[in-house]
Amino acid sequence: MKILFMLITLFVGTSIAAAQSATDHRDQLSHAAQRYAEAMRLVDDDPAAARVLFADAAVTFEEARRVRAANAEVLRAQGNAWYFAGDIGRAIVAYQRSLSVDPGDTRTIDALAEARQSVRTTTTQMPGASLIDVLSDWRRYVSPVLVAAVFAISWIAVWGLLVRARLAGVRPSKTMLVAVFAVAGVTATALIGEQWRLAQSMPVVVIDETTGYNGPSDAVYQPSFESTLSPGVEAHEIESRLGWTHIRLSSEAETWVPSDSLMWIHPRSP
Repeated sequence: MKILFMLITLFVGTSIAAAQSATDHRDQLSHAAQRYAEAMRLVDDDPAAARVLFADAAVTFEEARRVRAANAEVLRAQGNAWYFAGDIGRAIVAYQRSLSVDPGDTRTIDALAEARQSVRTTTTQMPGASLIDVLSDWRRYVSPVLVAAVFAISWIAVWGLLVRARLAGVRPSKTMLVAVFAVAGVTATALIGEQWRLAQSMPVVVIDETTGYNGPSDAVYQPSFESTLSPGVEAHEIESRLGWTHIRLSSEAETWVPSDSLMWIHPRSP
């Protein structure tokens, strides 16, 4: 009897919580829609006030998303709100999240394309690099193509030495074989590690203008580029360390930025 009572109590409690969650979700969406409509009415007469209302609507859409997974339409509305509020970075994140739910939504595709047009994506590498920068992030200074070429040459050399020794009827030089095997092993490990690193990377967007550095510190390392990274720049996370995130841009350039200047397309927590 006690067990039955506990089960009934648990069921009722869960039902009440679910109903409350649904009510909160509807209230938040209603509030966001009202703010959005008010902002649209003020766009021409008071642009500054409209931007504040658009931002409020976008924040409320986000609160609703945290209560219950948002559909593509809500995410697109949030993207529009951020866009009109002048926050291009968060707008792109919302559009990308919307497309992850409904990849074929042409309205979101068009909105994302328009938002991307206002983002400055060109970056110019800073001339020169200190030794500490090179050692901490050698991938930026050694092309993967070069590593692959060295691996191919060393692997061919290994077989060439073995075949030559076989045909000549003599033992190949152990020193030479060890050296060539070592080069092949190191380059193969580097290539495999690079592929694994890329497979583990997650899409991110710069939401606040920030400077990229050659390592996870603005006190030790030099800036990677002559200019800052603009809000809305899209990249992939490589790793995070001590409040810094290592990212790869669409240009294949890599840099470190403060983690709080980024937003992940696929949030790690609701």
